[in-house]
Amino acid sequence: MFTSEFEPVYCIEGGTLQLKCTVYSETINVHWFKGDIEIKETENMHIIWADKTHLITFKHAKVSDSGQYWIVAGKVQKQLEVTVQALFKRQLKNITIMEGLEACFECEVEKPYPGVWYKDGKELKSSSNIKIDTIQESVHKLTIFQTTLDHKGKYEIKINDILSGADLDIKEIPDAIKQMSEHDRSIFLEAAKNGTAARYNIRIILVGKQRVGKTCLLRRLMNEGIEGVESTDGINIEVKKCKINLQTKEWIFTKGNESPLSEYPNDQYADCGFWNFAGQKEFYATHQTFLSRNAIYLLVVDVSEDFEMNTFENMIENQYDRIGEYINFWLDNIHCYTVNDTDEFMIPESNLLNPPVIMIGTSMDKVKDREKTKDSFATYINKLLREHPKRKHLRKLCFLSNTKPSKDKNEFQTLRNDIFDRAKEIPKWGDNLPTRWILLEKEIDRFIHIEEFVISYDMAKILASKCSFSLKEVTLELDSFLKYEHDIGNLIFFEDIKSYIILEPKWLVDVFKCFVSPFQFQSQYINMPEWSSLQSTGHLSKILIKKLFSKVQVLNETEHEAFVVEEMNEKKKFALQIMKKKKAFVLQIMEKFDIIVKPIKIEKNEEYYMPCMMEASGFNQILDTFKVRNNKCSRTSWFGLQFNFLPPAFFNHILVTFIKEYSLCIVEGGRLALYRGIGVFDFEDSKCLKLVICLSENSVAMQVWQFKNGEGICYHENRKYLTHIVSFLQQKYRINIPFRCFLKCPDGTHHEIAERIYLNILNDVSKTALTYCHEHKNHTLDELRRYWFKVCIKSLGKGQIVTREQQSGFTDRTCDTCCLCKASKHWSFKLLVPHLTVEFKFLVSGF
Repeated sequence: MFTSEFEPVYCIEGGTLQLKCTVYSETINVHWFKGDIEIKETENMHIIWADKTHLITFKHAKVSDSGQYWIVAGKVQKQLEVTVQALFKRQLKNITIMEGLEACFECEVEKPYPGVWYKDGKELKSSSNIKIDTIQESVHKLTIFQTTLDHKGKYEIKINDILSGADLDIKEIPDAIKQMSEHDRSIFLEAAKNGTAARYNIRIILVGKQRVGKTCLLRRLMNEGIEGVESTDGINIEVKKCKINLQTKEWIFTKGNESPLSEYPNDQYADCGFWNFAGQKEFYATHQTFLSRNAIYLLVVDVSEDFEMNTFENMIENQYDRIGEYINFWLDNIHCYTVNDTDEFMIPESNLLNPPVIMIGTSMDKVKDREKTKDSFATYINKLLREHPKRKHLRKLCFLSNTKPSKDKNEFQTLRNDIFDRAKEIPKWGDNLPTRWILLEKEIDRFIHIEEFVISYDMAKILASKCSFSLKEVTLELDSFLKYEHDIGNLIFFEDIKSYIILEPKWLVDVFKCFVSPFQFQSQYINMPEWSSLQSTGHLSKILIKKLFSKVQVLNETEHEAFVVEEMNEKKKFALQIMKKKKAFVLQIMEKFDIIVKPIKIEKNEEYYMPCMMEASGFNQILDTFKVRNNKCSRTSWFGLQFNFLPPAFFNHILVTFIKEYSLCIVEGGRLALYRGIGVFDFEDSKCLKLVICLSENSVAMQVWQFKNGEGICYHENRKYLTHIVSFLQQKYRINIPFRCFLKCPDGTHHEIAERIYLNILNDVSKTALTYCHEHKNHTLDELRRYWFKVCIKSLGKGQIVTREQQSGFTDRTCDTCCLCKASKHWSFKLLVPHLTVEFKFLVSGF
């Protein structure tokens, strides 16, 4: 029947495949089979014959066309082995990579065909960031040099009508890393090249007035009893006390000798830490240190209290008379961490803002009509918040009783589920970190598990080496890792004082509580005049420091056995030297957080002051101390910043910055002119110019007291210094506190809002127009602003007499008096103190 030989047929995928046979007679019918199925003609496959030759042609061969074929002619059949070789020797592979790294797709083909690249179905071309090339004609490469989130998608290459595809998944750089320097970002990305993994963290912060049940609520959430609960002294941090299963939402707690939580896999469980903030006003100077935008806030309120009841709690200088004022205070604090009302701070399609707040009404067992109380409180909150953007943080109102819960305590399980659901809304939920960074986190957790909360930097380097940190650059990468962990609140580390690392913020909180605490927690010092001096003058004596340190176990000389592992076997003398270094380190940390400060009143000053612990003083009393209201002193107008909301700790940062820059005045008895919310500083060696900076409700104001002829002196550099400080601190602490600049008459009181003139309206008012001052006389706008803004020489009239001193404020360029809207810009500056004394009169000629 057949006159042809049947050799195995070989073809490359995508090429033309032909199967051929010849028979000895034209009348013989030939049928083609693959396996048991007869082959029929299709669009891609044609069957033809001519004379004695029979031919089957596959236009684009597929790998699936491989196999055993049978050619049947009459009762005779022959077998033909067909192999279609895949075009791609190496297919494209899926890539998961950290944002910012280089991504490279590569494939290899059997024959040198040209290829076309696609992303999500659209053809790609080479560009400055994308390179398409071919190596030795058979290897095709697509390189994206610096990936962004926009590069995420499906990538394909078509060669000879054959597609190979793969997915590119881009992991976003953690927000904290984005805020770091370019050097630290480079270190992070280099570490990410060796692999990344997701890590989930939930920080839960409990806030509210004292004695409303925050600590009891924390106990209930942790499945603990509430027996023996005492008022929280400062901040109680329970970090990584539980894990949450990401799939089932189950909360897992460990007790006693159970397996440590660090053994649970990071990709299946979330770490959950609780921060319980005390309600007493004395602690507010330290609270801001531990607040975070990436947290869930539980705002606790005792709904059994009368919503209108006076509480008479002196919080900073203003009275908080009602529950609503506490609610406003904490929501305002939280709202500061919304940098803007868009992007990652908005919950998609909900118009809500992060961080989320769950408001919890406690003491429901004390109310007579529960449903009526719920409705009344909800109505009250609605009226209280009205249309203020801060209400967008509020997610839910919960009502419960800590002391008399339901039989099955389902209300607390419901709250746990709500917390977990809110956590998934927070930006950067599930940060992706280099794998070796996560390993180092686990090493740190093991130290914390055995209550070793402070380790040396040398010990940290040993741990980093164990976790495969680069031996050549272990210090550089370790520093970047520690800065990241510091920024997200897992530990305390400062690059310029890195002799020790505080692994557990709870340890630092315990130190803070020894220093910053209301007298109810410090009554054991009632016999110490140094404590009274701290409250009245802010002076933190060495004797008092030593006494306060004795409350911290690892800083107590009688407790040297509590030191960390690397010190455990040292001799006592050496151990005490280490402890001395630790005490110095703790003081440096407190300086970093602006809790304590060394004034620059004298060189090599080693005395510490703690402004946040001082008692309030009347401003009139301070005026009398400096004899400001006599004829020998003239006062400039007030220049100030009015904030929508000013966190208590923020003014403390401002005041401490001034104390580091200026010399505080010394008053009778040798005490420094430092008061609660007020500082008075000498401007020059003669001490005839004094700068006072004051806090009032949501505002900061400054004035210069001139005990010499200060006519014509302009203090515009000092104005710029204040605004620069505020801008710098906003960036440093990553909070948003908008402000407006204002002026006020010299003899006015800085805290009165009524007579303030805001700079955004000054350009619309005549310079010589009078402004009514109900406290004193009328003033022109020129009189108010000339102390703080340079005078544009082009605005002076012909023949106007100008003193030599006034020339220091002149400029022939555009001035900020004429562009007052620039008052809130970021300035680079060098503080200059005007001290000209020689007068020289001249005439301003025409221009």
